[in-house]
Amino acid sequence: MMELDSVHWRLVAAGAAAAPATATLIYFGTHRAWRHLRELIWISFGLGFSVAIPIAGIASLYAPRIEGIEGIRLQAAAVAFLEASIPEELGKLLVVTCIVLRHEDLRRPVDAIVLTVLVGLGFATIENLYYVFSSENWTETAMLRAVTAVPMHGTVGIVMGYFAARWLLAPRIAPFILAAMFLAPTALHGLYDYPVFAIQQLLVAKDALSQPAYAEFQGIFFASIVLSALSALAVFRSVANMPAITSLAPWFQADGDGDAAAAAAAPASRRLPWHVG
Repeated sequence: MMELDSVHWRLVAAGAAAAPATATLIYFGTHRAWRHLRELIWISFGLGFSVAIPIAGIASLYAPRIEGIEGIRLQAAAVAFLEASIPEELGKLLVVTCIVLRHEDLRRPVDAIVLTVLVGLGFATIENLYYVFSSENWTETAMLRAVTAVPMHGTVGIVMGYFAARWLLAPRIAPFILAAMFLAPTALHGLYDYPVFAIQQLLVAKDALSQPAYAEFQGIFFASIVLSALSALAVFRSVANMPAITSLAPWFQADGDGDAAAAAAAPASRRLPWHVG
């Protein structure tokens, strides 16, 4: 009975950890302003959820080598970037550029921002479930990840989505924007993870605990949150000042006839297989 109660409460904690992402999914999936994206919204969330599994498998292949790195700071940086932010943001980028941005329901560049955020939240959901069910202190893990990790994935999704919208509008400089789509979220994600993993290392090495070290890593952690929030605000301001991002894109055809002139207006990277010209 005690074991059953433990499983029950762990499921409740997992639900709480996934609640922010689920609420965002339901909001966009049911709001009339995004009704043209209803199917793609759920697909994007599901793709973000699914891509986390192979990414975790790939990262686990070289995780033992990273664990052998000496030095708390160096090892934390290696885990944060090589094991977490780089493979995770690369997985999201592939989903966004190869599937989401090429979908026929994408009518406005701003749609790319919403869908990229949902890819990130899908990723955060399965990540939260894994941490809650694998952690001994699962109640604290669930609460902390609900208020930190989920907003982080959403924020870096906003940043990646902004560059995705710009990528759709500026085919001539698409390679540079594509690089920014990957590098900016990866830097924010890694900066967030670095102090988290460093503090974990301090907790493992009990003889190395020190107040100055905690203060250092806590400062970096809060700085990463502030920087991510400012980046998201910068995106909102930029979108508000760029009508091209919120208006119908030049390649969208309201009548759906697929004429060559409208298709030719689309960037080559955005054209769908049935576009002609």
